[in-house]
Amino acid sequence: MNKVIYLYFTLAIAALISAPLQASTDASDKYAVAEHLLDGVSFEYFYQTGGGLKISFDDGLLGYEWISGQRKGNKASNIPYQSRKIGERLFIVNWQEKDKPDFVTLVIDLKHNTMYSSAILRYGTEQEVIHFNGAIIERLEVDSK
Repeated sequence: MNKVIYLYFTLAIAALISAPLQASTDASDKYAVAEHLLDGVSFEYFYQTGGGLKISFDDGLLGYEWISGQRKGNKASNIPYQSRKIGERLFIVNWQEKDKPDFVTLVIDLKHNTMYSSAILRYGTEQEVIHFNGAIIERLEVDSK
């Protein structure tokens, strides 16, 4: 039962974040279009379970590579992402990898060097997994383009 509730909650948040917003009549409405606020940013993050990733954002795309843990060596690149600023140096980011299929949402707190992730991995398949975890950010780099 808890898995079903969690799945509905995750899907509801994903729908709210990823659904196209209604066209705004106010030209100053900065929330009308998905943003790529983390372009030029890269960092490593590590879960308490031992898994770690390096992630980078550039030109509306992200790439990641598992650098430690059971998935070490797995990577993906050129994945379109969208983001919103939700606080001071606090961002929510999501993306979908249709070929796996995975849907991932991250809450990235660059002020406190923490990151929280929620994902439905391999959704719609026999291997479906719900992921909900937190991590510590290390080696933050910001390109000053």
